[in-house]
Amino acid sequence: MTASNAKSPAHATTRNRASIHIANPRRLYSSPGKRLPPFSSSIAWKRERGAIPLLTIITGHRAMAEAQKRLDDEKRFPGDRRALFCILPFEHPPASYDWSVSCGLYAVIEVAGIPETDLSMKALAFQLLDAGAGPVAWLVSNGELMLLKRDELGATWSL
Repeated sequence: MTASNAKSPAHATTRNRASIHIANPRRLYSSPGKRLPPFSSSIAWKRERGAIPLLTIITGHRAMAEAQKRLDDEKRFPGDRRALFCILPFEHPPASYDWSVSCGLYAVIEVAGIPETDLSMKALAFQLLDAGAGPVAWLVSNGELMLLKRDELGATWSL
């Protein structure tokens, strides 16, 4: 770090030879008044390093334990750190989080333990679509696969 950028603000960028590095990716994604979902802080870092464009949102009463297990697996197998995931804490409203980390990604909602209600899962899917995610898939309570997609005109399609 040179003396000229030693006191740069948290949202400053620096240029390397091949890419632009963002000093604080949390500042890039988060919007005022809302916080990022838990375990989403590494999504920007993984996307810069060629992660698979699939975001898994873990929800349910065992979501925190499942996310911690995935982090432990990443530490044990350091060559495979490309899986993108975050969680929606159990019984938290999806609208209380900033889902802009899902912009440009396909999204899958995965349930760990006791599931959220179908209404909450659908609200989460619409939050993800509003944030710019591609198709969003999840299993509803009767075992049926639900897939929502938004077209170029902004209409939402259930497939």
